[in-house]
Amino acid sequence: MDKKITPIIKKTRIIEEKYEVCPYCQKEIMEKSIFVDKDNFVYHSPCMDKGPIDRIKPLSPEEISKALGWWNEDHN
Repeated sequence: MDKKITPIIKKTRIIEEKYEVCPYCQKEIMEKSIFVDKDNFVYHSPCMDKGPIDRIKPLSPEEISKALGWWNEDHN
């Protein structure tokens, strides 16, 4: 009796993740390489001298108090 050996093919899923890319150096921007100034301009830390890459919307006082309320509830 001949036995057939069938190979097991492992399927891998490829996930395409989207990263922000610095327009100055064309490198992917990770969370630790971002700096936000007091005027809510976002900078890529290595390219700060070249200018901001984005601007975030400032939070309203209601949004700040809501976020702090959630943080206080979780950390008490």
